[in-house]
Amino acid sequence: MNIKKILKNIFTGLKEYLDEIAYERVESELREKELIFTILVLGPLIGLPIPLPITLSLKLLPYMLQEVQHAQGKSMLLDDPTSLIGALLDIV
Repeated sequence: MNIKKILKNIFTGLKEYLDEIAYERVESELREKELIFTILVLGPLIGLPIPLPITLSLKLLPYMLQEVQHAQGKSMLLDDPTSLIGALLDIV
Protein backbone atom coordinates (compact mmCIF):
# COMPACT_ATOMS: atom_id res chain seq x y z
CA MET A 1 0.00 0.00 0.00
CA ASN A 2 2.72 2.42 0.92
CA ILE A 3 4.59 1.78 -2.34
CA LYS A 4 1.42 2.48 -4.33
CA LYS A 5 1.02 5.86 -2.66
CA ILE A 6 4.67 6.72 -3.22
CA LEU A 7 4.51 5.76 -6.90
CA LYS A 8 1.23 7.64 -7.31
CA ASN A 9 2.76 10.76 -5.74
CA ILE A 10 5.84 10.47 -7.96
CA PHE A 11 3.82 10.13 -11.14
CA THR A 12 1.40 12.88 -10.10
CA GLY A 13 4.31 15.23 -9.42
CA LEU A 14 5.92 14.29 -12.73
CA LYS A 15 2.67 14.93 -14.58
CA GLU A 16 2.26 18.35 -12.92
CA TYR A 17 5.86 19.24 -13.78
CA LEU A 18 5.44 18.23 -17.41
CA ASP A 19 2.13 20.10 -17.62
CA GLU A 20 3.83 23.24 -16.31
CA ILE A 21 6.65 22.95 -18.85
CA ALA A 22 4.14 22.44 -21.67
CA TYR A 23 2.09 25.43 -20.50
CA GLU A 24 5.18 27.66 -20.43
CA ARG A 25 6.18 26.46 -23.90
CA VAL A 26 2.74 27.24 -25.31
CA GLU A 27 2.79 30.70 -23.70
CA SER A 28 6.22 31.49 -25.17
CA GLU A 29 5.09 30.33 -28.61
CA LEU A 30 1.99 32.51 -28.33
CA ARG A 31 4.12 35.55 -27.43
CA GLU A 32 6.39 34.87 -30.42
CA LYS A 33 3.41 34.56 -32.76
CA GLU A 34 1.98 37.83 -31.42
CA LEU A 35 5.31 39.57 -32.04
CA ILE A 36 5.49 38.25 -35.59
CA PHE A 37 1.91 39.34 -36.19
CA THR A 38 2.71 42.81 -34.83
CA ILE A 39 5.72 43.13 -37.09
CA LEU A 40 3.74 41.98 -40.11
CA VAL A 41 0.93 44.44 -39.45
CA LEU A 42 2.88 47.46 -38.28
CA GLY A 43 6.05 46.87 -40.31
CA PRO A 44 4.93 48.67 -43.48
CA LEU A 45 3.78 51.63 -41.40
CA ILE A 46 7.30 52.16 -40.03
CA GLY A 47 9.12 51.41 -43.26
CA LEU A 48 10.02 47.73 -42.94
CA PRO A 49 9.99 45.97 -46.32
CA ILE A 50 7.39 43.28 -45.65
CA PRO A 51 5.52 41.64 -48.53
CA LEU A 52 2.17 42.22 -46.86
CA PRO A 53 -0.27 44.46 -48.75
CA ILE A 54 -0.77 47.78 -46.98
CA THR A 55 -4.53 47.48 -47.39
CA LEU A 56 -4.50 44.29 -45.31
CA SER A 57 -2.38 46.04 -42.70
CA LEU A 58 -4.84 48.91 -42.54
CA LYS A 59 -7.73 46.48 -42.13
CA LEU A 60 -5.94 44.78 -39.23
CA LEU A 61 -4.82 48.03 -37.61
CA PRO A 62 -7.95 48.48 -35.42
CA TYR A 63 -7.15 45.14 -33.78
CA MET A 64 -3.63 46.39 -33.06
CA LEU A 65 -4.73 49.63 -31.41
CA GLN A 66 -3.46 48.64 -27.97
CA GLU A 67 -0.03 47.75 -29.39
CA VAL A 68 0.16 51.06 -31.26
CA GLN A 69 -0.79 53.03 -28.14
CA HIS A 70 1.76 51.11 -26.12
CA ALA A 71 4.50 51.82 -28.69
CA GLN A 72 3.57 55.51 -28.84
CA GLY A 73 3.63 55.78 -25.07
CA LYS A 74 7.07 54.19 -24.90
CA SER A 75 8.44 56.41 -27.67
CA MET A 76 7.21 59.54 -25.87
CA LEU A 77 8.96 58.42 -22.67
CA LEU A 78 12.35 57.72 -24.24
CA ASP A 79 13.94 60.94 -22.99
CA ASP A 80 12.32 60.68 -19.57
CA PRO A 81 14.55 59.12 -16.88
CA THR A 82 11.54 57.45 -15.30
CA SER A 83 10.61 55.73 -18.57
CA LEU A 84 12.44 52.58 -17.53
CA ILE A 85 10.21 52.28 -14.48
CA GLY A 86 7.13 52.87 -16.61
CA ALA A 87 8.25 50.25 -19.10
CA LEU A 88 8.89 47.71 -16.36
CA LEU A 89 5.47 48.33 -14.84
CA ASP A 90 3.81 48.40 -18.30
CA ILE A 91 2.51 51.92 -17.76
CA VAL A 92 1.70 53.91 -20.86
